[in-house]
Amino acid sequence: MISKYNLYGMTCAVCATTIEKKIHELDGVYFAKVNLTTEVLKLEYDEGVLSNHTVITAIQDIGYDAEIRKKTEIKVFGISGMNCSGCATKVRNALEAEPTVSVKIVDLARGTVTFDADSKLTLTFLNQLLKNTKYTVTRDISI
Repeated sequence: MISKYNLYGMTCAVCATTIEKKIHELDGVYFAKVNLTTEVLKLEYDEGVLSNHTVITAIQDIGYDAEIRKKTEIKVFGISGMNCSGCATKVRNALEAEPTVSVKIVDLARGTVTFDADSKLTLTFLNQLLKNTKYTVTRDISI
């Protein structure tokens, strides 16, 4: 399961690292990444082992506050030029080099990239991020 948490009380990169380390100590965590700029923890975990309450309590125990982010709609864009898994990885890396961008899925078979809809994304902005690659965002196909 993947969940995101809004974080409160962070002031620097050390704060973000402290939260990541604490979360990685919990049983059932596969991946945890704190984005200091957006104040969001992205967590991939085994929901049979770890609960949202446990995550929030662990964060509070080290002096910060957190809440689970509400589900958001998604935004989907078509992308051209991908023909292998390496291409999909390059697209993800190029887009996520921008700290404000969080890619949910790069779907090679469908030729799409999916983001949370709360992201302020446009074709122009995404293509600027991909300018040094052979890939192009072709259209907004969000439903």
